[in-house]
Amino acid sequence: MGLYWHWPELLDNFKNGGWDVVEDLFSAPVLILDELGGGHDPSEVGVDKLCQVLTRREFKWTLITTNISPENWEQQFDKRVASRLLRNSTIIDLSDVPDYSTI
Repeated sequence: MGLYWHWPELLDNFKNGGWDVVEDLFSAPVLILDELGGGHDPSEVGVDKLCQVLTRREFKWTLITTNISPENWEQQFDKRVASRLLRNSTIIDLSDVPDYSTI
């Protein structure tokens, strides 16, 4: 069974003490994190949890969408997260695809 989370909502869940989802993030056969980098995270709790999730999910299917380009991941998140996002990954760049709302 796959698991889907819209990153800003997951981040809000963490900020409100909703840590019970972490084990599900670790163990889901397929995890989809949508809009990574969206949401306000001044405490960087999201960055810390994201690093843990990516570390524990190595060799599992994880699909991530973001409008942040790979060359900016280290600046947006941190070096550890950028490294884990790039490790054993396939990046599909859709930045040249027109926005559906402008078609």
